[in-house]
Amino acid sequence: MMLKWIGATCVVVAAAATGFRQASRYARRPREIRQVIAAIGRLETEVGFATTPLVEALEAAAASCAGPVGELFRTAARLMDSSPHLTAAECFRRALERSWRYTAMRGAELQTLWQMAASLGVSDRHDQVRHFRMAVSRLEAEERVAEEERRKYEPMCRHLGVLGGALAAVLLL
Repeated sequence: MMLKWIGATCVVVAAAATGFRQASRYARRPREIRQVIAAIGRLETEVGFATTPLVEALEAAAASCAGPVGELFRTAARLMDSSPHLTAAECFRRALERSWRYTAMRGAELQTLWQMAASLGVSDRHDQVRHFRMAVSRLEAEERVAEEERRKYEPMCRHLGVLGGALAAVLLL
């Protein structure tokens, strides 16, 4: 009988942990989008007004962010610095490919960053700033959607994890 209770407790804990993990993804997504927006704003300032080289601008953007978003911009800067045969767009896209799975962001944000990457280092700084602003505008719209989803689904995931685990435990007993 004691083993059943231990098993039931393990099921509840595992299901609750799964629910809390999914809830944390809903909470991280709008925060990470805000970080990307801030990093692009930093890029815009560095490239458009301070006329900083792109590698240094990416490093400055990386320094202004934490976690996987900072790592994305840091990786892009490292690739540009260490791979002179690659274009800026290719470096940023490779950084996206390497870092994206560690973020909580989704396909719409990825698509926006892919489009922004296509313009990196290809045009003059005024055109570059225009592309940065366009990306920020799209990301702000995605942030609003992500925040709405967070409000709806974050508590639901937590509750469903605990309640689903409790239901499974009751069925096992």
